[in-house]
Amino acid sequence: MSISVHPRGTVFTRLVMALAQAKEGATEAAEIAQARFADSPEVGFILRAAVAAGGTGNDMAALAPYRTAVREFIELARPATIIGRIAGLRRIPFRTRVPRATSGVAAYWTGEAKPKPLSAMSVNPVVAPATKIAGIVALSDELVRFSSPSAEALVRAELLAAVTAFTDRQFIDETVAEVTDISPASILNGAPSFASAGNDADAVVADVGQCFDSVYGAFDPVSPVLICSTSTAYRLAAMRTTTGAAAFPEMTVRGGTIAGIPVIASAHVRNESGGSTLALIEASRVLLADEGDMSLDTSRQVTLQFDSVPVDGAQQGVSLWQNGLTAVRAERSIHWQRADEAAAAYVAEVGY
Repeated sequence: MSISVHPRGTVFTRLVMALAQAKEGATEAAEIAQARFADSPEVGFILRAAVAAGGTGNDMAALAPYRTAVREFIELARPATIIGRIAGLRRIPFRTRVPRATSGVAAYWTGEAKPKPLSAMSVNPVVAPATKIAGIVALSDELVRFSSPSAEALVRAELLAAVTAFTDRQFIDETVAEVTDISPASILNGAPSFASAGNDADAVVADVGQCFDSVYGAFDPVSPVLICSTSTAYRLAAMRTTTGAAAFPEMTVRGGTIAGIPVIASAHVRNESGGSTLALIEASRVLLADEGDMSLDTSRQVTLQFDSVPVDGAQQGVSLWQNGLTAVRAERSIHWQRADEAAAAYVAEVGY
């Protein structure tokens, strides 16, 4: 079955809304989808298939439209995230040993009929565990019952915002350390850091230069990328030289380039004190495992802790049934790590 022609992410959003409205599981959700979303028959098909397969996260041929809808939603989310905008990341599979070179092969001069010098390449294999990002969004009963395009757009926007904000912060916040088999470290965690040289154009050049020397001390640039906050991007775009000319004419509030290096701007680039970080990453030396899949579940019969740091075993919380809410939980497997320690460097707090 093919996916209907709608704005990207519509099928996944309607799937969420049908599941959220249903009280008796996928069977009722399929009936709701058939009545509400007649122009998206694949939504009802996915939910009917889930009854036989045992859940919408199942890897079954009958749920191929579900996987298509999920990938469409993830493809919609990718350009909004830092990871999705970095070109040249090294893709690796989950739970598979991948060789990582820790020292390279050397070449030497040699004379005619002379023994050829030998060098050895050191390899340290890595394995990407199937770490998961899990998000729970509470939706009001009134919202999930609305059939208007604006209601669907609001749900879609909220889901995208939650995925984007969390993924960006976890990827770029230098304070995020690895939790074994639970979550990866930030790409900046443990990377070299520097103090900013000041707040003018010369300082920007000096800051980027410090990071550049650190990352490319022994390597040529392949896929370099700078990452900063949107507020920093604005100030870089507005920065002027002493003659009044734009210091970085290729910059905009959305990013751009500095000295030919692509710049990615995100509102979620913040350091521990709330200031802005400027980071340089060599994308070809960053490993990324991401199969582009997501599992989905809903419930209204639970009590939730409305806290980003929930306490295991806590007895107090908010009753969804009592407050007319439905919780939507989405889980996505993704993992990243630096291929070597020199793959990234950053200026911890910039004044521009």
